Amino acid sequence: MNWSSHKTRVRRFLRDPDSRIWADAFLLRLFNDEQNDLQNEIGQVEDVRVVMIPSRMQSCYLYNWEWPHNDNANGETFQPGYYNDTNTYVCTNIWEHEHLDDLTPTTSSYGEFYTQPWEVWEISTPCEPPPVPFPNGFYRAKFVAWDRKPIEPTTRKELQDRDRTWKTRQGDPMFYYRDEELSNKHFLYPLPSSVTWSDYRLWTDLVVNGGFDDSGTWSLGTGWSISSGVASSDGSQSANSNLTQSAILTDAVLYWTRYTVSGRTAGTITISVGSAGAGTARSADGTYTEYIKCSGSTDLLLTANKDFVGNVDNVEVRAVTLGVTSIDTDPDEAAYSTTALDVDDNLIVIFDKNTTDLSADTDSSAFATFLHKYIEKGVIARAYGGNTDGRIPSLSEYWQMRKEVGVRAIKRYLAKRMSDRDYRLQPRNPMVSRSRRHPRLPSTYPSTYP
Repeated sequence: MNWSSHKTRVRRFLRDPDSRIWADAFLLRLFNDEQNDLQNEIGQVEDVRVVMIPSRMQSCYLYNWEWPHNDNANGETFQPGYYNDTNTYVCTNIWEHEHLDDLTPTTSSYGEFYTQPWEVWEISTPCEPPPVPFPNGFYRAKFVAWDRKPIEPTTRKELQDRDRTWKTRQGDPMFYYRDEELSNKHFLYPLPSSVTWSDYRLWTDLVVNGGFDDSGTWSLGTGWSISSGVASSDGSQSANSNLTQSAILTDAVLYWTRYTVSGRTAGTITISVGSAGAGTARSADGTYTEYIKCSGSTDLLLTANKDFVGNVDNVEVRAVTLGVTSIDTDPDEAAYSTTALDVDDNLIVIFDKNTTDLSADTDSSAFATFLHKYIEKGVIARAYGGNTDGRIPSLSEYWQMRKEVGVRAIKRYLAKRMSDRDYRLQPRNPMVSRSRRHPRLPSTYPSTYP
């Protein structure tokens, strides 16, 4: 059920089908708030992800003001060093703060500095354990395992009290901890002694007729032609000219690309996955491989600049999935639903997710269908209780009560679903009998005392 259907149902109970009192944007905000509240109470929206070790970061930054300028929506970012809020500088060792303040350093170095988490496995004594970002949308862990072995949560304080070498100790992780409650970055103890440097899967080639046996699936720009098993640009174009295969990609997905350039005598050729996902301009013969994230459109383009003369052949484009096995029969994979997860030397995390806010009429809630009515009841209760012309406190209390009755029943079920139950077999139409007999007065006994 999408937001449009929810909105219609809610307005029917509010007796406001024409938005005379409650605006659509207001009800949508209430709906998103109710989703968050319900998730916090019962944790019904779950997911499972593999977290690769060492962690792959989208980028790193030094100063706090740089964070908004990173691509935070598509990956985690990392801030190395020690940031000084007062003097707005970044140091690589703690003792440098004292030196910059014209003081005699009294603090020794804690270890070697690194700018990316993967560098920890190339040095002997890291200054700090490397962070492990849990999946986007992570709210609360339900199960965490390293290489199939469950690991338990702990705190930094407990590790410091227990082990003086907690920063550098290596082995199979047994615990994980979270430095800050609002941070998505976790840490493993001890550090994994071995890591897998290449955990990804290349899927089926998406290009149709990448060997250019014919021109049926390609759109040819000015100067392009296909013959003898290659696509050729003769240089007659007066501006950039594209060789295009339309709508074969998916926006925001990472792709592995490979193609061969031959017979090049002038200009450059560039592969793009989407109109805004351009690769590197090539100006020499050779076979080139690139990883590019699709953006701007879902078309594959090979762009010849206005001077390019040469041939292109053997074009391949494959989606890349990080954290899954590269071979279907890999013995290190674990099945979850229809997804194969590479759990070898990686973390597997089962977790409650933060809900995703709806925005368009076609958006749907991630909650199971049987829970939608409780979200709607919460929306109606809030709407009737709001400071608007439609405020009716008695109806607000009525709908809130209906929501709470359902939520209490669900929470009771979740609390008892793993407990033992007694089942009794009986006929379809059993005789009514009293299983427990208590003394009772005769039917002729007077109902009231004189």
